[in-house]
Amino acid sequence: MDGEGANPLLGSIKIQPDNDDEKDTEDWHSISPEALFARLGSSPDGLSTADAAARLLEFGPNAITPPKTTHWFIKLLLNMVGGFQMMLWIGAILCFVVFGLSFSGHDGADFQTFSLAMVLIVVVMVTSIFQSIQEGKSDKVMAALKAMSPQHVYCYRDGELKQILTEDLIPGDVVKVEGGEKVPADVRVLESQDLKVNNASLTGENVDIKLGPEPKSEAMYEAKNIARSGCNFTNGKGSAVVFKTGDNTFFGEIAKATTGIARPETLMSREIHRLIKIMACVACTLGFTFFGLALYSNYTAIEATVFMIGIIVANVPEGLLPQMTVALTITAQRMLKLGVLVSNLEIIETLGAVTVICSDKTGTLTCNRMSVSHIVYNGKVFNTPITPVMDGDDFGRFEPENENFRPLLRIAALNTDAIFMDEPGDISRLSFNVLDRETKGDASESAIIKFVDGVRDLMQYREASVRHAAIPFNSTNKWMMAIQSQEGGDDSTPLVMLVKGAPERIVAMCDTAFLNGTNQPMTDELRQEMMRNNDFLACRGERVLAFAHMMLPRDKYPAGFVFDADAEEPDFPMPSNPPKLIPGMTLVGFMSLVDPPRTSVKPALRECETAGIRVFMVTGDHPLTAHAIAKSLSLVTKRTAKEIEEAGEQVPADYCGAIVVHGQEIETFNEDNWAHVLKHEQIVFARTMPQQKQEIVKQLNALDHIVAMTGDGVNDAPALKAANVGIAMGCGSAVAKEAAQVILLTDDFGAIVDGVREGRLIFENLKKCIAYVLSSNIPEILPFLLFIAMDIPLAIETICILLIDLGTDLAPAISLAYEEPESAIMQKPRESVLTTWSARQ
Repeated sequence: MDGEGANPLLGSIKIQPDNDDEKDTEDWHSISPEALFARLGSSPDGLSTADAAARLLEFGPNAITPPKTTHWFIKLLLNMVGGFQMMLWIGAILCFVVFGLSFSGHDGADFQTFSLAMVLIVVVMVTSIFQSIQEGKSDKVMAALKAMSPQHVYCYRDGELKQILTEDLIPGDVVKVEGGEKVPADVRVLESQDLKVNNASLTGENVDIKLGPEPKSEAMYEAKNIARSGCNFTNGKGSAVVFKTGDNTFFGEIAKATTGIARPETLMSREIHRLIKIMACVACTLGFTFFGLALYSNYTAIEATVFMIGIIVANVPEGLLPQMTVALTITAQRMLKLGVLVSNLEIIETLGAVTVICSDKTGTLTCNRMSVSHIVYNGKVFNTPITPVMDGDDFGRFEPENENFRPLLRIAALNTDAIFMDEPGDISRLSFNVLDRETKGDASESAIIKFVDGVRDLMQYREASVRHAAIPFNSTNKWMMAIQSQEGGDDSTPLVMLVKGAPERIVAMCDTAFLNGTNQPMTDELRQEMMRNNDFLACRGERVLAFAHMMLPRDKYPAGFVFDADAEEPDFPMPSNPPKLIPGMTLVGFMSLVDPPRTSVKPALRECETAGIRVFMVTGDHPLTAHAIAKSLSLVTKRTAKEIEEAGEQVPADYCGAIVVHGQEIETFNEDNWAHVLKHEQIVFARTMPQQKQEIVKQLNALDHIVAMTGDGVNDAPALKAANVGIAMGCGSAVAKEAAQVILLTDDFGAIVDGVREGRLIFENLKKCIAYVLSSNIPEILPFLLFIAMDIPLAIETICILLIDLGTDLAPAISLAYEEPESAIMQKPRESVLTTWSARQ
């Protein structure tokens, strides 16, 4: 709906742009609050009730418009006349014609032909009902989208805070929000008290983002003062002004992109239609040939017509449709045992033909949980049990009892607020079991306490150390501080100040570093060396935190001393912003965090490469992080042009090794740009938006690729539906699973390889089934030919042919469906689906 000039209360205020030119120049995040309210025709006190009612009529409810739906009965009728069913209907009609003509013959009515017609109708009805049931289970995208919308929200109306239905929100409303609530619409933050939002439902990245009045980014997609409809506030509270509602929100655009496109036709449907045309031509050719032979042999015109129709009906493989259904159903059951759920049987065959897999990173290639990847103490980098190993890594495993590691462990345990939500049970230290425990707190802190608890019991550690003061992390300071008593100490034992945060801030505070069990002066050379460790880990796409401590003697801070962090001049050496050198502050080390790759992914990627399937990473994450994870998985083994230039080498003009593409670049791509990017062997798409993922799929389809798209978030739904095969993770959002046709119940990327193997096997088996069915037409037609041409009595009746077709065709389908796939089936690229069947006929 156009928001300009339609409502007299709004005048010419432009609120919700609908065309692409306006969207490309949106500046909701960057304009001043005064200009924002002027554009929206609102104020910090919100809207009046009358104004809100008028605007609600103008813009409509804050809800996603459901697409037009087709009644289940209409879908059933369409399935009954689509594809192979139409050929069976034609065969049934011709049988009825022969039955009617038989009344004029001297042998009486041909009830065998009538029986054949009824059987064909039953086959059509059963298979159509089965297909309709499958479609009804998979077409629920809008229901899942609606379930993600909040029901009530607090907003200012007539200057008073009121609770209203979320559907009644309109642009210009000022809302009060807090942690635990869903974002009701697209809003710009006006005030924030440690307000955080998690955009995992849209971006797939399970990271809490600190929100505030300032954008801190030129791009609206990355602005830190914008919250998107459908996401979740996870912490704090604040106020915000609504600038987009309903279909115009970012969430609504995803919904339109997902539901507004039709699924691509499966390759099996395409080939069945092609097979029907071939068989129809063969049947008609044989039918007219027999018609001519009958007339030549002095049969009457009616008798010749009956012969012609009989030959055409004989060429209708009435057993082929149930045969394919049985084979696909058994294969789907086998795949379910492997953790692969298929909602559309025909998609199994398409899965075997995939040439490109576009895979999301978070939750698909990675575990979707932050974990401590590397630790730095005594000036050296060490691996942890979950470190993703890259080529050339030769770091040693850290030593839990090392005297240089213990201070780092203490800060990590005590200067964190995250807690476990479950009982530890029988958890062995330094095992992966601890990573599965449920936590409450920031994703980074949750990763840290899991690492700590893998070394020693976290709660025992905290119970042995009393906290006297704390300052939580915030985006301005970029550090967190806690003052604790030491484990096993008494009132005479010094307190210890523990600090963790951004390395550039923490290192700048320290005048010493803890090396070889002692505090050594922080020289410029040592400071640079420490920062090189930080830069090295950051370049791998890991988030690095620095850890420092400082002893507070009891003569200055005796028992009962009150630490007042809010005083204008704090009476203890509190870190400042910008950071200043604090005498006695000692740098202990670093920890880096990463979302680790799944252990089964690397072998699966190697098998995909062997099978001739290319895998591209398509993620909303930062390019450095995406590139680093791709390297750790050997998804990228070649250098990018930028890496070649940084090495001081000349980039060949036709270089097509590896490339990392930023989502903002995709916005400006033309056909030549796409051709240049897609010719590369290894591709990583980073910072991509949902519509861009969909565009990537379309461009690959334009190059005749059969594309499988994997994902687990709402942001993946448009691409999942646009791809030839949409594959969702079992842990993914309901929207992603409804938009996909294949669901990996075990969240194992390796299961895709199992699915491809089964798809290739069913392709080979269906070719055998079709060859079996079509080859049976020759002995069935031969008796009719001898009967007409040489007047030899019929050797087989129509009813016998019917029993053979329906009674014996299913046996080979069942036996082939239970056949185990050969290992060689994944050792080479699969031949083209579009040519094989017709070439074999």
